[in-house]
Amino acid sequence: MCIRDRSITGLKKAIRIALWTDNTDCKIIWLRRYLKKQPDDIKARDMLINIFFVKKDYDSALLLLKPPRTKEEYYILASIYGIQKKYDPAIRTYIQIYERYKDIEAAEEAYFLAVDHEKSLVARKLLHILSKYKKRFALAYASYYYKKIKKHPGLQEYVLNLYLKIWGKWRDFSALKISYELAFRLKKESLKNKLIKDMFVYLINRDTE
Repeated sequence: MCIRDRSITGLKKAIRIALWTDNTDCKIIWLRRYLKKQPDDIKARDMLINIFFVKKDYDSALLLLKPPRTKEEYYILASIYGIQKKYDPAIRTYIQIYERYKDIEAAEEAYFLAVDHEKSLVARKLLHILSKYKKRFALAYASYYYKKIKKHPGLQEYVLNLYLKIWGKWRDFSALKISYELAFRLKKESLKNKLIKDMFVYLINRDTE
């Protein structure tokens, strides 16, 4: 494709023409030429990164992704690290997405990668974060510490508060039952009586629905 006009306008025209074709190399050539003059054009940059990603030219994509500038670029970077089995930087990148964009799905991705690759300390920290957003993670986090009570009875108060929060936020009956059990063990009479009432109301409402 012969385009003599190498101005920004001419390069944009060349990119539009290249994108109409099935010629991937042509798209790469013109996007690269354009980005040399307009390195801050996020749309063109994302286009080129996606072309490299689909082409599986991960090294070229990584050159553009350091540093990533958009959430999509962070996700692509994390995906490439995962494909390359570089799990530590993949986990770190997903955590960066969560911290920068408050994207809970990224925290989940980091958590499951950490679990799969036995990064137990990182997994537990991520589980704590996730427990604030979704009931299944809150139950998993509380269960982790509940299982430690036998060896560490001093954790009972902490675990009780975890289950009380789950009951308060999600009205999960299993959390209510464990809260009652722990209140009984800790001889918290007023709390125990309140939880019995909560159980009664919950069961009555459930049976009448």
